Amino acid sequence: MAPEIIKGTGHARGADWWSLGALLYQMLCGRPPHFNKDRQQMLRDIVEKPIPMKPYFSPEATSLLEKLLERDPKKRLGSSEFDAEDIKKHPFFQTVNWEDVKYQRHEPVFKPKVKGAEDVSCIDRLFTKEGLEETMVDPSALTQ
Repeated sequence: MAPEIIKGTGHARGADWWSLGALLYQMLCGRPPHFNKDRQQMLRDIVEKPIPMKPYFSPEATSLLEKLLERDPKKRLGSSEFDAEDIKKHPFFQTVNWEDVKYQRHEPVFKPKVKGAEDVSCIDRLFTKEGLEETMVDPSALTQ
């Protein structure tokens, strides 16, 4: 969740770019940037704490993550009028052929064997057995 959503100050497409940064961070190291079992502490950390960049992140990955996980949504990569074009031009993606991506002209590295559109057998049970909850945030709890 982007800091501006947690603080309740309103948000725009920049919140989606924050989410992309958080997802990429988790894909690169296995945990979200501010993971904490205490949800309220995690929300405070998102708003207040610096994001630790792992020493094994490439310089390009570190640069991309720092720009996507910028707390000021106006300065966040992708928040300009050029939107995703700024992200696509970042050095992290220098080897990506975006036309091939757009027209699905690439072979995926891994194709899971599934029995149908609703087959979740390749998804960890940790996620498939998780209950549904609404996310309600009390912004005043973040200032305590």
